[in-house]
Amino acid sequence: MKTPKDVAFVYLVALLIAAGCNNSKADPGRWTTAPTGAAPPAGKALAAGKGPAAGPAPVVGAAPAAGAGAAAALAPGAGWDAAKGPEHPVFRLTDNRLLAHVQRKGGLVVPAGEPGFGKYTLSRAAAGWQTGAVEDGKKVAVVTRPARLEVPLAVGQQEGARLFVRASARAPARLRAKVNGQEAGLAQLSPGWQTAALDVPAGAFTAGENTIELVPGSRIAIQWIAVGKEAPEDDLPPVHDGKGGLVIPVGGALAWYVSITRPGMALAAQAAAQGTCSVHVRVTPGAGGPIDRTGGHGGVRLDLSSVKGQIARLEIAAEGQGCQSVTLTDGALTLPGPMPQVMYEKRPKHIFFWLADSFRADKLPPYNPKTRVEMPNLTEIAKRGIPFWGYSQGNESRSSHGSLWTSTYVINHRMFVEGMHLKQTLTSIPKALKPSGLYLACMTSNGYVSRHWGFGEHWNRFSSNIHDGGGIMANDLARHAIEFIDKQGDRPWLYYMGTIEGHVSWRGRQPWLDKYDPTPYKGPFEKWCSGQALEAIIGGRMKITDRDKVRIRALYDSALSFGDHHFGTIVAKLKEKGLYEDTLFIINADHGDEFWEKGRVGHGGSVRQTMVQVPLIVSYPPLFPAGRLEDENADSIDLLPTMADALGVPIPGDAQGESLIPVAQGALAGYPRPSFTSQYEIAWAMRLGRYKLMIAGGKASLFDVVADPGEDSDLWTSRPVERRHVADAMAFLLLYQSKWRKTRHGVASNQRAEFAQDLESGALQPLRPGAGAAGAKAEGAEPAPPGAKAGAGKAKAAKAKPPKKRKR
Repeated sequence: MKTPKDVAFVYLVALLIAAGCNNSKADPGRWTTAPTGAAPPAGKALAAGKGPAAGPAPVVGAAPAAGAGAAAALAPGAGWDAAKGPEHPVFRLTDNRLLAHVQRKGGLVVPAGEPGFGKYTLSRAAAGWQTGAVEDGKKVAVVTRPARLEVPLAVGQQEGARLFVRASARAPARLRAKVNGQEAGLAQLSPGWQTAALDVPAGAFTAGENTIELVPGSRIAIQWIAVGKEAPEDDLPPVHDGKGGLVIPVGGALAWYVSITRPGMALAAQAAAQGTCSVHVRVTPGAGGPIDRTGGHGGVRLDLSSVKGQIARLEIAAEGQGCQSVTLTDGALTLPGPMPQVMYEKRPKHIFFWLADSFRADKLPPYNPKTRVEMPNLTEIAKRGIPFWGYSQGNESRSSHGSLWTSTYVINHRMFVEGMHLKQTLTSIPKALKPSGLYLACMTSNGYVSRHWGFGEHWNRFSSNIHDGGGIMANDLARHAIEFIDKQGDRPWLYYMGTIEGHVSWRGRQPWLDKYDPTPYKGPFEKWCSGQALEAIIGGRMKITDRDKVRIRALYDSALSFGDHHFGTIVAKLKEKGLYEDTLFIINADHGDEFWEKGRVGHGGSVRQTMVQVPLIVSYPPLFPAGRLEDENADSIDLLPTMADALGVPIPGDAQGESLIPVAQGALAGYPRPSFTSQYEIAWAMRLGRYKLMIAGGKASLFDVVADPGEDSDLWTSRPVERRHVADAMAFLLLYQSKWRKTRHGVASNQRAEFAQDLESGALQPLRPGAGAAGAKAEGAEPAPPGAKAGAGKAKAAKAKPPKKRKR
C-alpha cells in the first residue's frame, strides 16, 4: 500500500538521480513528513474497511520541503550516497524511537522515567523497578529494594567510565551499586534532588552488555542513570520534540541495534538545525570494524552493502559549532524498489484449515530439506504458498489453541490454568468470520477443543470426535472432510480439521515405519507407544534402551506421513470438484514434541525449537505469492486476522495478531519480524531473524538457530550486539504483551509510531510484578504442565472428566 510519504520518498530519489547529486539547487536533506493514516490509492489496492484495522506502518517521507526555515541545504555529495533507483523504507527511526539508546557526552544515559526504560530490564517484573512514577513533576522510576538493569556500552565507552545517578530521597538515604557483580561505591543522599557519582573499579565496565544493580537503603526516586566519564545535565531535554522529530544535542547521539540482512539496504536520514551543524553516522556490525559517514545537517544517506547480513549498532550523532542541537525529522533503513502495494485481486471462496497436533516444523521438507519424513502433499501446498517461520504461542494444547482461536497471547486468555475455559468475551475464529457468510465447520480429535472448554460456540457445525464419536484418526477425519466437500460443493465454506496423529499414543504406520526403521526390532514398541508407557518412561518407572528410542522416533515420523497421506485425499477431492484454485489453505500445529534432544521427551516441558517452531503455511496464490520469506516470522495469533483480511471482513478489535497478507506481498516485509511463545507464563522465547532469545529457569540464553538448530551454543555473553537487538524487542513485548496489538503497534522489533504515542500518553502501562498468570515465578527448573506430567501432555488430561457424550 503506497502512502503519500512513499510517493515522496520515490520522488526524492528520482530528484537525486536527475541532479546527479551535483546540482547545488537540489536539497535532499529537506524532507517533510506526511500524516499517518493517509488514504491508500484507489482501485484494487487495500481500501478502508477491506483489510487490516490499520494499514502498513507509516513510512518515511522525502518530498522537498517548502519553507524549511534556517535549515541549510545538504552540500552536494557531502554524506549522501546516490540511490540507483527507487527505494522504500522498512524501518523508521522516528517510529522506533523507544528502541533508541540515548548517548550524552560520550556515554550512555538511561532515562528511568521514560517508556524506553523497559528495554533495560528484560523482565515482566521490571527487575525490582516501580516504573511510571512521578516525583516533583519529574518522570521517575522508584526503587525500594535491589533493582537491576542491563545496559549496552559501545567500544570505548567503558574506558574510565563512572556511574552517575540522578536521584531524590525524601530523607537521608544510602545508595549502593554493583557493576557486573563488583562493588561500585556508596552514595550518601540528602533529601531532594542530586546527582550521585559512584567511582567504579577499573575494568568493571566492559564493551558490550553490563549488569548494574542498585541497592537502596530506603525509598529512592531515580530520574536517570548514566555511564560515562561525565555526568549529563540534571534535567535531560526530551528526545522527542512532540512533532515527530528526534532532538540530538551537539555532543550527543541516538543508537539503535538494527538488522542489515537484506541486499541493497541503506540508511537515509533527514535532519534540520539552526546554524552550522553536521550529522555523523557510525555503523558498527557485530563482526568487523565500523563504517562512518558525516553529512551536513540537512541529512545523510549511507549505502550499507558492506555490512550486509549482520546485526549492527547504528549511531546518529550531532556535531559542530554555532548550534545547540540537530533534529532528526525523519529517517529510515531502506530497500531498493517502490513501496509494494497490497492487492486483493481475488478473494478465496473456501478456507481449509488443518491443525496438526504435536507437529515439529523440522520434520517437514520445506523447513528441513534433510528430513527423512515423506510429506509430498504438504510439500505441494507449501510450494504453492509461503511457509512462514512460525511459533505456536504455547507449548501444549490448551494454551496454544486458546491463542490460535482468539488471536490473543497466552497471558490474556489464560488457558493454561487448570480448569480454565475459553473466555467467550474474546472474539473467536467463527465469531469473527461469521459476517463473511461462509458455512463454518469444525471437526477435531483434540480432547481439549470441545464444547466443554468453550471452543464449540458460533460454528454452524462442530464436532469434537474424541467426545462426540465418529473416529479420531486422520483417515476418519479425512473421510468426514471429503463427505463435507461433496455435500457443500461450490458454496462458500471454512473447514477446520484438527488431527492428533503426531500426539502420543504414537502408532506405527506402514509402509513408512519400515522405511524409517528398517532394522528388525523386537521390543515393547513394535507397533505403538502409548501415553501410559510414555508417562512411565518420564517418571523413571520404565527403563528403555537407545534402540527403543530409535523405534519411538520412527513411530512418530510414520504417523506424520500417515497424516499427510490422508490430507492428500482431501486435496485430491478439492481438485476433482474444481475447488482447489479457490481454496485458501492454512496449515498449523499447536506445538511440537521433544525426543530426548535435551533429555526430555513429549511436550509442555520447554520453549526449545523442537517444541515451539511449528509449520505455519498459508497457501493461496492470488494473495500469497509463492516463495520463502527471509526473516518475516509469524505467530499462530496472526492466522485469525489473516483469514478475516482475506475474506474482507473486519479484524476484531481485540485481536493481537495481524494479517499476513501485507507481509506476503511485501508491504510489511523487508525487516525481521519476531515470533514469540510462552510456557505457562514462566518461560518465554522470541525468534528474530536467525537469533532466538530464551528465558527459562530465571536464565536468559541466545542462540543462532540457523547455524545451531540444536541450541547447543549459548551466545548470550559472546555476541552483545546480536543479544541487544533481540533483547530490546523482547523486553518491550514482555512488559506490554497483554495490551499489544500488532495492527496498531507494529511488531516489537519494528514498532509503529502509535506504540510510542500510546506509551508516552499513558494509554499503555507495563505489567506489574505478579501480573503473569503464574505470578512472577520465573525461577527454578522448566516445569511440567500444571495438572499433568511433562511429555504425557493431553493423552490423559484430555480424557479426564470429559463432557457428556453427544450424538453427532
